[in-house]
Amino acid sequence: MFPRLLRCPVCDRPASGPDALCGGCGQTLAALLARCGPGAAVCPRCGKPGEAWYCAGCRERPPAFALARAAAPYSGPVQEAVLRLKFGRATWLADFLGPFLAGVVARGAFGPVDCLVPVPLHPARLRQRGFNQSLLLARSAGRWLGLPVAAGALRRVRATRSQVDLVAEERATNVRDAFAAAPGSVDGARVVLVDDVMTTGATLDAGARALLAAGAGQVYGLVVAGVEEYSA
Repeated sequence: MFPRLLRCPVCDRPASGPDALCGGCGQTLAALLARCGPGAAVCPRCGKPGEAWYCAGCRERPPAFALARAAAPYSGPVQEAVLRLKFGRATWLADFLGPFLAGVVARGAFGPVDCLVPVPLHPARLRQRGFNQSLLLARSAGRWLGLPVAAGALRRVRATRSQVDLVAEERATNVRDAFAAAPGSVDGARVVLVDDVMTTGATLDAGARALLAAGAGQVYGLVVAGVEEYSA
């Protein structure tokens, strides 16, 4: 019997062992994680990679979340994994990416936290896609951290356009009042709001506002990847 050929979970090239990346993806991923790790140059508020000080977005439109962090820049194998998860229906990649989210929390980026809350999809979008990638990511990270996932704490009450082709002001308008938090679900809680990618932070900001309005004590944002280059 021939041995099973092991494949990289990101690019599908031959890998060295179960759940292992190929050499190229492994080296690139380590470099990307370092660019958002301790001591890296990121915006002190939203965690946008590559910033020497507060980014323009946080200076001009301070977000409702106390602070946010990305596990890595949106590039290379991180970008490929997110795209395969979100649009390629490779839902098992949430378990590959979850430990990177958990690592941000475990090293104390937010201090003590009580629960994880995934950014919800509108019911129509959820029916279309079949799953919420943010919920899968939150569950994976929660298992590593031993933290509960409050999946029903936040709802998307208004269908919104895709944010992809929108500039910063349009993104903020698009998601304004798009979320509502269940009364009593987060009273006084220190909440980590989980999503896949952050570009301007508009979605995390809108979600944080709804959670704070429902009584959350503090809201932090956590994403797999932060977009470095973005033209507003």
